[in-house]
Amino acid sequence: MANMIPSQALYFDDPYCTEFNATITLSTPKPGGGFVVTLDKTYFYPTSGGQDHDTGTICDTRVIDVIRDENTWVVKHVVETGLPTGPASCKIDWEHRLRNMQHHSGQHLLTQSILRLLGFKTISANINGYTPSTLDIVADRLLNDSEIEAVEELANQIIFENRSIKTYFVAAEDIEKVPLRRPPKVSENIRIVEIDGFDYSACGGTHCAQTGAIGIIKILKSERINNKTRVHFIAGFQALHQFRNYHNTITALTSHLNANTKDLTTSVIRLIETTKNVQKEYQELLREKLVHEAHALVNLADINNGKRFIQCAFENRSANELRILADILKAQNEVIALLTSYDGKRLSVIVTCGHGTQADAKEILRQILSYVGGNGGGDPQIAQGGGPIAQEDLDRLLDSGIQAARKLI
Repeated sequence: MANMIPSQALYFDDPYCTEFNATITLSTPKPGGGFVVTLDKTYFYPTSGGQDHDTGTICDTRVIDVIRDENTWVVKHVVETGLPTGPASCKIDWEHRLRNMQHHSGQHLLTQSILRLLGFKTISANINGYTPSTLDIVADRLLNDSEIEAVEELANQIIFENRSIKTYFVAAEDIEKVPLRRPPKVSENIRIVEIDGFDYSACGGTHCAQTGAIGIIKILKSERINNKTRVHFIAGFQALHQFRNYHNTITALTSHLNANTKDLTTSVIRLIETTKNVQKEYQELLREKLVHEAHALVNLADINNGKRFIQCAFENRSANELRILADILKAQNEVIALLTSYDGKRLSVIVTCGHGTQADAKEILRQILSYVGGNGGGDPQIAQGGGPIAQEDLDRLLDSGIQAARKLI
């Protein structure tokens, strides 16, 4: 056994240490903002191996990033404001650290469970304490429900057994003695994370001391990404908070729907189907109403050279209604319609030109928009557009646009 890591990086030795004293040996401005601080020793974990960096404070100044020089292993702390060299009190955000530990140890556990039960190897992972973590496995398909349940059962069984999780360094010449599930990526400074009797992995991350500290693991889904299968999972505090959110949502739904949890899915499906039917009936009734409205507009339209011209300005009329009304008017022979709706900020314009009008709706719209602004498009039969316009400018600019457009009719 050998440990060739510089003594500066103490997070390997004790991931549960969250407060310590150190000496600032270097403090320099960072291009783009912030300052880079180097300590003579540190428990701050730098971003590495798919795991996010620690957060916390140095002399009450917030640490926003932690970086490790891959050549020298020197850990650099990015802080918000400059600090002088000399003694420093340091504090690590424990919840942030623990969440990462729970997910990193959980990832090792889940990876080994998938390998044992399904034979799929993990090739990469991304550890997140506040959003679902992921691991990518070599598989040509998604995991089915029964496979997910079996993997969860095995992983959580190891958690409930509260097995020890040990970390130690192994010299390159001794690495063959360790039953690793995959070869290490480095040839020196090989750190092993061992879940007692279950998993051995070369890893430089921070981990729980026992599997029980992981709390629980839940797989959320699997998806296909670049010829791999990506598994999304949560653990520990994140799983608890997500369960709490789910529980609150389900409790609210059962209360509103007057249903028990067992029948909730059926009740929601029934409600969705009912809503679809109501929406369908509403659309049919709306169209009937708009057909009558369109006929009334045609009867009241101005007639010039055998063509009927309709101009209607609405307030806060929905885009759906306006479009249906326009489609109905478009089917009327020798009818040109100009429909507008203003919601206090944005003007919507639709122009229709029925058969026999010999007018171009797209060109009429373009003429109007040249005054009121905005953009749009369409074809000679129907064109639609609009844009933002101030209330005090609406009438003046719209009237000017309409007068210019009428010359094209």
